[in-house]
Amino acid sequence: MTRRDWLAALTGGALLGNQREAPTAPVAIARANGYDATLEDLIARLFDQLGGIGRLVKGKTVTIKLNLTGSPALRFEGRPLGATHYVHPRVVGAVVHAMGRAGAKRIRLVESCWATGGPLEEYLLDSGWPVRALATAAPGVEFENTNNAGKARRYARLKVGPGAWVYPAYDLNAAYEETDVFVSLAKLKNHETCGVTLSLKNCFGITPASIYGDDAGRDEPNENPTKGRADVLHFGKRPPSRSAPQELDPASSRDPGYRVPRITAELVSARPVHLAVIDGIQTVTGGEGPWIRGLKFVEPRVLIAGLNPVSTDAVAMAVMGYDPQAGRGVAPFRHCDNRPKPWVRDPPTSHASRCEASPSSRRGSRSPSSGARSPGMLAPEELVQHLRALPELALERNAPLAPRIRFGIGGRADLYIETACEGSLIQALEILSRAGIRWAVIGGGTNLVVADDGFRGAVLRFRGARLNRCGEVIEAEAGAELQALVDFANGHGLAGLETLAGIPGTVGGAVYGNAGAYGHSIAERVHCVRIWDGSRLRWLPTAECAFDYRESIFKRRPGWVILAVQLRMTAGEAEALVRRSAELIALRARKYPADMQCAGSIFKNVFYDKLPERARRELPPEIVREGKAPAAWFLEQVGAKGMRRGGVQVAVHHANLIYNAGGGTARDLLELIAELKRRVRERFDIELEEEVRFLG
Repeated sequence: MTRRDWLAALTGGALLGNQREAPTAPVAIARANGYDATLEDLIARLFDQLGGIGRLVKGKTVTIKLNLTGSPALRFEGRPLGATHYVHPRVVGAVVHAMGRAGAKRIRLVESCWATGGPLEEYLLDSGWPVRALATAAPGVEFENTNNAGKARRYARLKVGPGAWVYPAYDLNAAYEETDVFVSLAKLKNHETCGVTLSLKNCFGITPASIYGDDAGRDEPNENPTKGRADVLHFGKRPPSRSAPQELDPASSRDPGYRVPRITAELVSARPVHLAVIDGIQTVTGGEGPWIRGLKFVEPRVLIAGLNPVSTDAVAMAVMGYDPQAGRGVAPFRHCDNRPKPWVRDPPTSHASRCEASPSSRRGSRSPSSGARSPGMLAPEELVQHLRALPELALERNAPLAPRIRFGIGGRADLYIETACEGSLIQALEILSRAGIRWAVIGGGTNLVVADDGFRGAVLRFRGARLNRCGEVIEAEAGAELQALVDFANGHGLAGLETLAGIPGTVGGAVYGNAGAYGHSIAERVHCVRIWDGSRLRWLPTAECAFDYRESIFKRRPGWVILAVQLRMTAGEAEALVRRSAELIALRARKYPADMQCAGSIFKNVFYDKLPERARRELPPEIVREGKAPAAWFLEQVGAKGMRRGGVQVAVHHANLIYNAGGGTARDLLELIAELKRRVRERFDIELEEEVRFLG
């Protein structure tokens, strides 16, 4: 098997095809059992497989950018930092030793240390690193914290060149200019914003917080920074110090998923990488550091090195089980753009199939997804095959919907699709749309009525259910259960959702219908909603969601799909919040038993100021709450309790509750709803409006 054949097998052939051959970029991969004494020999063999590094470093100044993400005080599961989210010091030592043996004149270890302008040596000591051993691993080893001007007391302005998106140039510590060879020594791990943290994303950290930090000086750099770079670089909330080049387009997107990949690409263009080394012996999945919820310790036991960072990262992503060519919305690039072109000076080598890789064993590697795209109109069988090729997606043909709907009524869907992967959901929607197939996305099916004839087309359900918290902001994926979100907020002492306890369904469904109870609704806490609008992913601010009583803009935009929501909470007392929610769950259970096949309230309550005069005269004023009269009262006055059509019945204890008493059909339900509306209209001159959604 040739090296190219091996790479093709590793990537499942997904990246091959009838593409023009491009020059190979050598990438070496080796299995490593641990951070032991064999590392020096292993690193030396990796470099030999690249053709040797003597020709690259002999007699030259080498600058090695480390990957030390976040404060040394933040540990994951009590493990050493190098075993989780920092590059391991023994890998650093082995690389430095190899550089020294190859004749490097000067080796400078650099990092823009989190929230400090102090010496890098002190930062490394705080991290538990053997600084003395690193300093003696080769002749001429130096340390530099590049979070400010540092020892040179000056900044170098490195230009991005043609094609810049955000900044035309960057003011960086002079160490990044005063070097012959630049090395990115990274960690094999995910990144919450950028999908992966490899040799390219590692270069995002060359920016000094003195200029690009949250507390950077307005006009001149703050040489004693104490914060990160989120406000300037991630979110664009404020400009960098005026001494540095300013944004090309201040009106451009503020989405971190747009900004961070582009800034990374610009930095790599301004400060090209000559050698990339990735530590994947031990690491974490799910994010870049312990502050990310859902992190998991893993041991891939690999080292990867290459002479082109794009090629190296492409192979690393293939080893991680990802498609290096995947677009936004496809794992791991769920919330960001991947490789905005031009990435660096040699974009063709982002194809893993064009990278020359050493054939080291990599048992247990998952192949990346093919990132299948619809070529246009498809025959039914071709369409199904195309959909089934998407990762983490389950598909059923001629699927019964009744078991998936709380009412337990309704026919079948031609296709039923479930996925927890945002990217697969979006690709499925694109495939269906281009093929002219009708589709509908549903939530938990708790507020839905399906026609007896079912749905001619595809019904999709998004199962993504991640919940993350940053301070008093919670981000929830649309597929999460609403109760899980309430429990999450309560457990973290975040108030604002406790009155929604016991409401069945998903977060996406709650946002869609602006779910609420006991005087509060979810809209009160929504900061923004992540949607797919049929052509792009975007965050919709709450002001554009048109929330109203059980209403939102999403009901009027059937082509929009809710994917996630950010909610702004307020600090509360966890025990009190949990207690309040438990009380409301018990109260709700008495009205809506868990085993009852119903959708909760069928009709919306009625705004008091819209009632005709004769209805106001009869209505007891004490039952009007938050400016609304309960629909149940009007229904009770017309004898709704206990009414029945076929297998569908109005509850005897609640006139606004209709349930499937056994064998009910959608036709039964619709006839009963029509009769109830007729009676209320004739008696009170009121047109009741259904709260449930109809499908079919």
